[in-house]
Amino acid sequence: FRDCMLRRGLGVEKVSFPFTPGCEVVGTISHLGNRAKRMGYRIGDRVVAMNRSGGGNGYYAKFHMDCVSPIISNKIEAADAVCLVDVYMTAYQALRCGKNDGTPLTEANILVTDGYSPVGQAAVQLALLEGANVYVTTSETGQEEHMRSLGAKCLPYSPNKWLHKIKGKMDLVIDNTCLDSYDSSWNALSATGTLVVTGITSLYNFTDYGDVGFGCDAFGD
Repeated sequence: FRDCMLRRGLGVEKVSFPFTPGCEVVGTISHLGNRAKRMGYRIGDRVVAMNRSGGGNGYYAKFHMDCVSPIISNKIEAADAVCLVDVYMTAYQALRCGKNDGTPLTEANILVTDGYSPVGQAAVQLALLEGANVYVTTSETGQEEHMRSLGAKCLPYSPNKWLHKIKGKMDLVIDNTCLDSYDSSWNALSATGTLVVTGITSLYNFTDYGDVGFGCDAFGD
């Protein structure tokens, strides 16, 4: 997704062209810096790496050590390794931000906008494992059926159709969309609730959802 947005010149961050894609990669180490050696990395180690400006699709790619993680088993597929550190770690960190002093999310009311997204589905699965009551917004019937099968309660995509049902009741809102500059997400929160922003995908969604329209003005012009 990030590679596509960078190549199209969309989103907040830009890259110069020519551009080599590959923001998330799996490969083996061919060269090491001194700090990486001290941290125990060795040439030939299989790792997963992230680079927000791409480059991973080249024959060789250079990554900062802080953006590299070892893959502990050769049985882990490359796609699974990337999904774990990128998608599930994002979801885990979002949920952790909503915890009070690290307490479990048991019986907490959680809303995930665009719950069908990769991060959304990961957040739903992790939250349900902790016993939370999870609500998601979806835009298609097929998405709704899938999210219900995971155990989530489904709401329409447009805030005009769901805000009145949960206003002031959510302990945590994970907003993947910024559909209305986060206004509906703020209003869905309880007095002690937490809003965690993980994306602004409405910037790339040109569907009109009634009075809401599309786009995010949270960052101004």
